[in-house]
Amino acid sequence: QDPSTLLAPAMLAVEPGERVADLCCAPGGKSLLLLEALDHRGILYCRDRSEARLERVRENLTGYTNVNIAAADALQPDLPVGSLNALLLDVPCSNTGVIRRRPDVRWTWSINKLRELVELQSAILDSSQKLLCTGGRLVYSTCSIEPEENTTQTASFLQRHPEFTLLQEQQLFPDERHDGAYAALMIKHG
Repeated sequence: QDPSTLLAPAMLAVEPGERVADLCCAPGGKSLLLLEALDHRGILYCRDRSEARLERVRENLTGYTNVNIAAADALQPDLPVGSLNALLLDVPCSNTGVIRRRPDVRWTWSINKLRELVELQSAILDSSQKLLCTGGRLVYSTCSIEPEENTTQTASFLQRHPEFTLLQEQQLFPDERHDGAYAALMIKHG
């Protein structure tokens, strides 16, 4: 996998036995890395709002018994409040970090689309954070290089949710070795 794909799961640092969710999981590459870290102990909840995209996730995660895959919208999570140790939110984004693989981004990007995505990302963060227990970890990630979707979004979330603290964030810019990506690790204190 591309090093940019590894960024968010590595930052989440899942431990065997934990309860973990990937709420925007399709196509499943990051979910696979999370399952490998769980080492067949604990559980990974894989959610995506598109049932069609979940077929690919099921194919990618064949052979794992500690995974629960279901169609659900991250804006209305189907998991109990306070039930997770770790949460990955690899949210829908502008894809400006993956232009070399998705040249269509050059023609579909607009400031209005960016605003819509920022609103959606904010809503996903707000609705999903309640799933974490005290001490739970949240990694917010995108494949964007836009500050509005990354550092600015993270700062806004932390202002709205003072019970979270930023532990680490990293922005990768695309080059000949990898795509662009952003990830921020936050911990919930109460």
